[in-house]
Amino acid sequence: MKVLLISIIFLTSIVGHSATPEALKLLSNDDQCLSTREYITTYKFLKEKKEYGLKEEELQKAADQVSQGCSGASQRFINVLKTLVKLGVDTRSSMEYALNFIHKTDAYTEVFVEVFKLSYDPVYLNLDALTSLKMSLRLSKDYKGNLENSLSDFKELVDFCLDDDSMKLSVTQCGSTAAEITALGEKFEEPIAEYFIELLKFIQENKKGPQLNKLAALATAKKIIANGPVAAANFRKFYTFATSKKGLNKGAKEALAQALTLAQRTIPKTSL
Repeated sequence: MKVLLISIIFLTSIVGHSATPEALKLLSNDDQCLSTREYITTYKFLKEKKEYGLKEEELQKAADQVSQGCSGASQRFINVLKTLVKLGVDTRSSMEYALNFIHKTDAYTEVFVEVFKLSYDPVYLNLDALTSLKMSLRLSKDYKGNLENSLSDFKELVDFCLDDDSMKLSVTQCGSTAAEITALGEKFEEPIAEYFIELLKFIQENKKGPQLNKLAALATAKKIIANGPVAAANFRKFYTFATSKKGLNKGAKEALAQALTLAQRTIPKTSL
């Protein structure tokens, strides 16, 4: 009887393990991290930079942190660090910001550096270091969408709000507005800067539009573009239809409110 019971348990164990085997994920050499290389590269770079004034324990701590970011982490760390120090940010703050990118891809580093340069550059936005750093992190490390869109939208929006005669915002207003609109675009596949600019011109300048003043037009356009590029088209088309004699023949105020409601229905509820 005992022999029979043991046999049943043994067979059950074999069947249980062989019925649903879990596939083992095999790692190639390229999938594995060159942690030692990243440590040594970081350590040697910081060691050579006597002007950074770092202590030995700081060198080793930074190298150890960077080594956790897998292959390429040291180069990302160094690129951000060098850029920030060169532009006047103190070494230790620069290191803290650079560590944000050790687990990211090179694309995130590139966008951060470009946005920071544009924000901090005296001949461009000329914002203070802290504002520039926060803005750059939001549009790179913390950006959830297409990074190419982030950089292209930011550049286009800054050029527009600094140079266009109808907008002409202060550099502080321009930077914060460009960053805010760019961040709104992270949910969408298409870049949104061009759609936003066309929408703003329609609201502010077009004779068939509501012709709001600059600040009101800007606030309205932000509400609309938050719902994506198609929302801009929905707004323009409905406003034109609502104010047309062949359409609803409504006044500007009523048409504006209803057009905004229609634009805010652009994103399907199932996507929210």
